[in-house]
Amino acid sequence: MPPEFAEWINPGGERSRVRHSGKIRSLFWLVKLDVLVKAIDDPAFTITDEIRVVPQEVSIIWILYYLFEEGKEDS
Repeated sequence: MPPEFAEWINPGGERSRVRHSGKIRSLFWLVKLDVLVKAIDDPAFTITDEIRVVPQEVSIIWILYYLFEEGKEDS
């Protein structure tokens, strides 16, 4: 199990805090964000297909806010 998942999945025997986990292409596909699925494959965009964990208390759309904030820190 990748370490980035281990901290969310059953840490110390408590209930899982993960709603979804996987590559963002698959997560975006689940919520019908087809434009973003296509953007991942388009070299004109900087978004890449990476593994993300979605906490129990938020929706998959949260990834967009997270990526936006992450991008602001890189600039």
